[in-house]
Amino acid sequence: MSKIKQNSLSQQMGNVYHYYVAIKLLLENNNWSKCEVEKLGDIALINKNNKQIFNIEVKHHIEKNELKVYEEEFLKTLSNWFDIRNLFDENTKLILMTTSTISKGNPLQYWNLFNSNNKYKTLKENQIQKNGATYVNMIKYFYKINKNVDELKELLSKFDIQYSLFNILEIRNEIKKTSHFRLFKDDEKKKNKVIDELYGLIGRGLENKDKWEKWILLGFICYAWR
Repeated sequence: MSKIKQNSLSQQMGNVYHYYVAIKLLLENNNWSKCEVEKLGDIALINKNNKQIFNIEVKHHIEKNELKVYEEEFLKTLSNWFDIRNLFDENTKLILMTTSTISKGNPLQYWNLFNSNNKYKTLKENQIQKNGATYVNMIKYFYKINKNVDELKELLSKFDIQYSLFNILEIRNEIKKTSHFRLFKDDEKKKNKVIDELYGLIGRGLENKDKWEKWILLGFICYAWR
């Protein structure tokens, strides 16, 4: 397979994966009023006051990948959030959800336990390669957002990582484990049909929670009795 075709396939799979992750999040969370997909980032859950509860960037890899502080997956995510930082309030949580792993000894290993100062320190301490050169992505992304340290630290305080996530082949099974699907017991055909319908609903745009909840209630009951 050519590199162009491989990149195109990876992007398409990433888009599909975003929708599945959105379905899982919406089934598991109840404190949202509106969901935006690929508008304010990959996924944004918004409350009744039109404030973002979660802003989530989703990264899917076909092959095994290690998340590194100096690579684009991490730094571009941070840079994108910095560019729209005025849309967040003090309660917004920023989450990078990725199939990438974080192994023992990785500078990001304890990221979620760090305060903003330690997160900033982690960025500062991992700019330089062993040969003395600065990593290209540090120059491209970190240097740009490092001009306002106070605002960057405020953003870092909101930023957590969920790594080693289920991949695109596993996520449908993860959705089936949510409480709503207990209604179908072992009927895999009905479960798959409902997931397909929810996928289409996300794709058409989710204007408000009321429509989502009405569809869940009516849709699940209808499929349960077919």
